[in-house]
Amino acid sequence: MNNSNNERETTLIKVQAVARDVESLTEVAKTDNCEHSAECCVGTGIVCTSLSVIGGIIVYTVFCIIALCSVSLRTTQNHCKESNMWVWLLVMVINNVTSGSANSSSNSSSKNDNNPCVAACSLIISLGLIGWGSYEMWGVSCADDLSNYLVYQMSFATLIITYSLLGAFMIGGVIVCFKKK
Repeated sequence: MNNSNNERETTLIKVQAVARDVESLTEVAKTDNCEHSAECCVGTGIVCTSLSVIGGIIVYTVFCIIALCSVSLRTTQNHCKESNMWVWLLVMVINNVTSGSANSSSNSSSKNDNNPCVAACSLIISLGLIGWGSYEMWGVSCADDLSNYLVYQMSFATLIITYSLLGAFMIGGVIVCFKKK
């Protein structure tokens, strides 16, 4: 009887040891799953955000082209002689497309990537175009006569997007400058 009790105790101890080993393996697997889940969520978020931004840029560009094709410069100037809103929107679309393709080209040399003169010139051009667009939208007295046209609506959207991006870059630049100190 003692032998069978000893065998039962030995078996019970072995079962408990195996149970502890299984529990520790499950905890490691749970931790790994949580880490992989977090990486997967972050990766998916980055991919979805990138695709959304790319899709938004494509849709914006297509709508600007539609706006420019649906109304001629002559039509806008017949409704508002002082307005060059059509020309401004065309220049903005060309500027956005060329600056986007220049930034994404693989031919750019690494020495020009951090050149402050290039950044300063780009900022001056952007500020000049924003000033011109703001004048066309709010400075020309008869610009409201064009509000029924897609050119007016896309010009307004372009100004809002540009102001938002410029503000975000300026705030980001200030934050970076203060973190360096």
